[in-house]
Amino acid sequence: MMRYGRGASGFTLVELLVAISLLAVVSGMAYRGLDQILSAQKRIAAEQKRWREIDLALNLLVEDLSQMARRPVRIGKEIEAALAVKETVAPDLPFDAQLKFTRHSPLDTSGSLSANSARVGYRIVAGNLERMTWYHLDFPSEVVPDIALVLDQVAAIRLRYMDPFGIWQNQWSVPVATPLLPRAVELTLGLQDGITITRTVVIPAGFWSP
Repeated sequence: MMRYGRGASGFTLVELLVAISLLAVVSGMAYRGLDQILSAQKRIAAEQKRWREIDLALNLLVEDLSQMARRPVRIGKEIEAALAVKETVAPDLPFDAQLKFTRHSPLDTSGSLSANSARVGYRIVAGNLERMTWYHLDFPSEVVPDIALVLDQVAAIRLRYMDPFGIWQNQWSVPVATPLLPRAVELTLGLQDGITITRTVVIPAGFWSP
């Protein structure tokens, strides 16, 4: 008499359901792990991009400040100091800036100004740090500068100044016609996410004093 038993390679319905359930659990865990890895990679890439932008902005600011020239300028009928600083931008002045100064050309090494020198301004408008450039040192007040976005999500820009005696001052106030600049500038950039970054810029000796 022949007997029929369970085949060696067969699975019951319960075993198949258990295997499918285990596979679903493992697949779900693997997907969540992969999703977390991809999200982390995207977050790191975004942070790296942001820090590259911040680094470029700081490098531009440091380069500009290190090339300051002790030359006042005439804007229309008014004389503006070589380094002009104010707390806020006047809303009724379209080309006002919190920081304005005369900038040497990168080719100027002796302290004398060349034809490529310019007037540079920085301001914060709606969280954007903007750089303005006037390519002549004396110009009518209606002249429109070149305006470029330097960095977004900026909350504040603060400066301290080293005077001729090596003492740090919170304000820079000298007579407009005085050909004198700080020996160094401490620049602090405050971002909207709470990060603050500080750089110290040394002004070449031939640039800051006669």
